[in-house]
Parts: sequence; structure tokens; C-alpha cells
Amino acid sequence: MITGDDLSMFLAVGALLHQLQTFNKSPAARRTITLIILGTLIPVSVYHCWADEIYVHQITFASMVLLCGRKIRQLVREQIPSAEQRNRLLNLANAGLGTGVFGYLLWNIDEHFCGHLTAVKHAIGMPWSFLFELHGWWHICTGIGAYVGMAVVEYLVTIEEGKTDKIEEGFVWPVKAILRDFEGVTSAKKTK
Repeated sequence: MITGDDLSMFLAVGALLHQLQTFNKSPAARRTITLIILGTLIPVSVYHCWADEIYVHQITFASMVLLCGRKIRQLVREQIPSAEQRNRLLNLANAGLGTGVFGYLLWNIDEHFCGHLTAVKHAIGMPWSFLFELHGWWHICTGIGAYVGMAVVEYLVTIEEGKTDKIEEGFVWPVKAILRDFEGVTSAKKTK
């Protein structure tokens, strides 16, 4: 059964992939990359909705996540001069990815064992049955993972000569705390 969840996954990772792949590219290259991304996502989405088939969608989504992860790591190596800051930013990105993957695992459990989970929820009753609402936890976990990924990418593509102009103020915890601390790490090392 097709839901908006399936297609919203493409919107989130597609926007992230586009931002990563078009960063520091010429206008012609940006157009080409945009056409490639749209030329992949639109037919896959139409096929997914028409055929009610999930595997092509999952393979496309996983491929896009892998491309994003690879490009994020490349940009961290290129944009972040401090090894300590690189490690912290990569740990943040890994935490976001891990949260998203955990949410995807919960979604799969819910997808394949929905009847069993519903029986458990009925047996336990409210208020504790909400713990077994794995589809809801999927939304929470993937939302956190997407947010962290988008925040890391936004930070990476706005770095200019080591100055972020307090970009961290636009984010919430944990991204805000980690990015704010970057300035402290840099300042502390300069004074030593």
C-alpha cells in the first residue's frame, strides 16, 4: 500500500542530494544534475504508485542516501581544517544516519509484523501500547535523521573562509551545540 511516507522520503533525500551535488558547480552543471535527479525520481515515483511495488523505491532511496553520505564525507574532509572538528561533524552526521536507519528498521518491523504488534498493543493497553507504534517511531527517527543531515549539509555548504557567521543559531540541539562549540575549539587553539 502506497502512502505519502514513501514519496516524502524522496523529497527529503532528493533535496539534500541536489544541494550536495550542485554545491560549487557551474549553472550548466547544476541544470544537468537537476535533470538527472528529477529524471530518476519522477519515473521511479510514478512506477512506485502505479505498480504498488516497493523494491525499486527502496533501492533508489538507499542509493541516494549512500550518495549523500559519500558527498558529506568528502565535503567534511575538504571544508573542515581541524581533525577534531572533522571527527565531531562526522560523528554528528553518523548519529543522524544511525537514527534514520533505526527508524527504517522499525518501519520494516511494523510492515512485516503489523498483526502481531497490534495484538501486543491490545494486550498491553494504553498508555504503554504507544511504545509499539513502530510506524510512529519511524516518523520520529527519520525526521531526526533528516534534520541532522540537512543541518550538516547546510553548515558545509555555507562555510566561507572559516567563518560561519553564527550559522548555528538557526539550528536546535544537538546541531546547535556542536556547531557553536566549533568556534570555541578554534578560538581555544589559537590562544594556546
